[in-house]
Amino acid sequence: MAFSLFVSQKTFKGQLPREETILLIRRHWFVLTLPIFFIFLLALLPFLIYFFIKNFNWYPLFSSLFWFLTMIYFLILWLLFIYNLMIYLLTAMIVTNKRIIRIEQKGFFNYESATVKLERIQDLSLNIKGFFPTFLNFGDLEIQTAGALVKFTFRDLPNPQKIKETIMRLMEKTNFPG
Repeated sequence: MAFSLFVSQKTFKGQLPREETILLIRRHWFVLTLPIFFIFLLALLPFLIYFFIKNFNWYPLFSSLFWFLTMIYFLILWLLFIYNLMIYLLTAMIVTNKRIIRIEQKGFFNYESATVKLERIQDLSLNIKGFFPTFLNFGDLEIQTAGALVKFTFRDLPNPQKIKETIMRLMEKTNFPG
């Protein structure tokens, strides 16, 4: 059985009775592209070095060492790739009909989870700065609460306006049952 944050599409660990998952949101895909691009760029470096040193007289003596170090280098790049992918996939925002849950993966063995009930939310604000966030429609959602954690900040969410509207509709249903 593969490790997953969710048991199925609509349930998750720690779900309350009669709690329905409305949204599961991860950061925008563009956030992942920059580190992955640099990793692939760094993957070209050993080949550039090879084309520079292959014609030296001493290269045949040290070629085995060069390729051994190259394999270690590629192993490190692979770990960086997996690390960035893991951080991206395991950092999530879950919006339910009762609360909002922020799960933030901070490292291989380090994560933070925080929850705010919908009735504790006082204010929602959006922050979209820069060319790419504006063009690709992603930004930050800040939730002001009346709890111990005064502010919840969700960074680089896709369609933040739509998420804000969904949360506001859920808050209206929570505050005015019936």
